[in-house]
Amino acid sequence: MYKAEYSKYFGRDYAKTTQKNLGFREQVDKKIQQVLAYPAVYKNLKKPLQGYRRVHVGPFVITFKIDGKFVKFVRLAHHDEVYKLPHD
Repeated sequence: MYKAEYSKYFGRDYAKTTQKNLGFREQVDKKIQQVLAYPAVYKNLKKPLQGYRRVHVGPFVITFKIDGKFVKFVRLAHHDEVYKLPHD
């Protein structure tokens, strides 16, 4: 199993999107655990976000990057916005 790292963006995104919805928070937490178990099965993104992967949680998307034995979760945002946001 991989270990999780979280970017400064992810922490803010997570707090903002899950603070009022406990059910959605549980869905996100469950999806994070699934990603940590098998991160390589999720879709690779194309330029300019090559090197990142993504997974959907309802209308939201989690972007992440595999780095050795770590999975760095980078963003959690609505599908319409996530690809326009900074990732580094």
